Amino acid sequence: MHLEEGYLCVLCPGHYDETAMHLFFDCKSSISRWTAIGIHWQQQDNIFERLQHQRNSFEGPYFMDIFMIAA
Repeated sequence: MHLEEGYLCVLCPGHYDETAMHLFFDCKSSISRWTAIGIHWQQQDNIFERLQHQRNSFEGPYFMDIFMIAA
Protein backbone atom coordinates (compact mmCIF):
# COMPACT_ATOMS: atom_id res chain seq x y z
CA MET A 1 0.00 0.00 0.00
CA HIS A 2 1.35 3.40 -0.98
CA LEU A 3 0.66 6.39 1.25
CA GLU A 4 0.49 9.80 -0.34
CA GLU A 5 3.43 12.02 0.37
CA GLY A 6 3.08 15.67 1.28
CA TYR A 7 0.51 17.71 3.08
CA LEU A 8 -2.24 18.10 0.52
CA CYS A 9 -5.88 17.44 1.35
CA VAL A 10 -6.87 14.12 -0.21
CA LEU A 11 -10.58 15.02 0.03
CA CYS A 12 -10.36 18.02 -2.32
CA PRO A 13 -9.68 17.90 -6.06
CA GLY A 14 -7.48 21.02 -5.90
CA HIS A 15 -4.06 21.30 -4.35
CA TYR A 16 -4.98 22.61 -0.91
CA ASP A 17 -2.63 22.36 2.05
CA GLU A 18 -4.00 20.24 4.86
CA THR A 19 -4.09 22.99 7.49
CA ALA A 20 -6.46 23.18 10.47
CA MET A 21 -8.36 26.05 8.83
CA HIS A 22 -8.79 24.05 5.63
CA LEU A 23 -9.76 20.77 7.29
CA PHE A 24 -12.30 22.28 9.68
CA PHE A 25 -13.77 25.15 7.66
CA ASP A 26 -12.80 25.25 3.96
CA CYS A 27 -12.68 21.61 2.81
CA LYS A 28 -15.73 20.72 0.71
CA SER A 29 -16.13 17.55 2.77
CA SER A 30 -16.27 19.40 6.08
CA ILE A 31 -18.52 22.15 4.67
CA SER A 32 -21.11 19.55 3.69
CA ARG A 33 -21.02 18.03 7.19
CA TRP A 34 -21.31 21.41 8.95
CA THR A 35 -24.23 22.30 6.67
CA ALA A 36 -25.97 19.03 7.53
CA ILE A 37 -26.02 19.97 11.22
CA GLY A 38 -27.04 23.58 10.56
CA ILE A 39 -23.74 25.39 11.01
CA HIS A 40 -22.68 27.90 8.36
CA TRP A 41 -19.28 29.48 8.97
CA GLN A 42 -18.51 33.13 8.18
CA GLN A 43 -15.19 34.04 6.60
CA GLN A 44 -13.36 35.54 9.60
CA ASP A 45 -9.59 35.75 9.85
CA ASN A 46 -9.04 33.05 12.45
CA ILE A 47 -10.63 30.08 14.17
CA PHE A 48 -11.51 31.99 17.35
CA GLU A 49 -13.42 34.71 15.48
CA ARG A 50 -15.33 32.07 13.52
CA LEU A 51 -16.26 30.20 16.69
CA GLN A 52 -17.32 33.39 18.49
CA HIS A 53 -19.50 34.56 15.61
CA GLN A 54 -21.15 31.18 15.11
CA ARG A 55 -21.72 30.64 18.84
CA ASN A 56 -23.49 34.02 19.04
CA SER A 57 -25.69 33.31 16.01
CA PHE A 58 -26.38 29.59 16.53
CA GLU A 59 -30.11 28.93 16.98
CA GLY A 60 -30.04 26.18 19.51
CA PRO A 61 -28.45 25.03 22.74
CA TYR A 62 -25.08 23.38 23.25
CA PHE A 63 -23.15 24.94 20.36
CA MET A 64 -19.69 24.19 21.80
CA ASP A 65 -20.68 20.59 22.56
CA ILE A 66 -21.90 20.14 18.98
CA PHE A 67 -18.74 21.76 17.61
CA MET A 68 -16.41 19.55 19.68
CA ILE A 69 -18.22 16.34 18.70
CA ALA A 70 -18.36 17.31 15.03
CA ALA A 71 -14.76 18.45 14.91
